[in-house]
Amino acid sequence: MTTTATARLTAGPIGPGLLRLTLPMVLGISSSLLAGLAETYYLGLLGSAELAALGFTFPVTSGLMSLTLGVSICLSSVLA
Repeated sequence: MTTTATARLTAGPIGPGLLRLTLPMVLGISSSLLAGLAETYYLGLLGSAELAALGFTFPVTSGLMSLTLGVSICLSSVLA
């Protein structure tokens, strides 16, 4: 007897299924944050002007990333 992907997601306790779906996202977001921390440390070693440039461009890049994330979530919902 084989189970389909839908049956594996809808049958049984919620916790393991939720963990299985969220763990890759948590790892991806954590690695992105750690990469940003490493970049900030490296730019801090270069000098204060470089670190100030990072602080100046951070809101712009953060806004663009938020916009693309919102568009991708919207498209996922529309296409599903």
